[in-house]
Amino acid sequence: MLFSLTEPIAEMAAPYCPLTTHVLNTGMGVPGAHVALSLNRMDPSTSLWNLLTTG
Repeated sequence: MLFSLTEPIAEMAAPYCPLTTHVLNTGMGVPGAHVALSLNRMDPSTSLWNLLTTG
């Protein structure tokens, strides 16, 4: 069943919403280690990606 939201849900509209990621080493069945990560944002006026941070 698919749902479409026309208005944001109050619980989802928190002022602070951290971004998380979860990586699994499927060969060993454990969390991934030493995974390089970069967070980018596309500038809507130029359609170019800008690096925000790495970790």
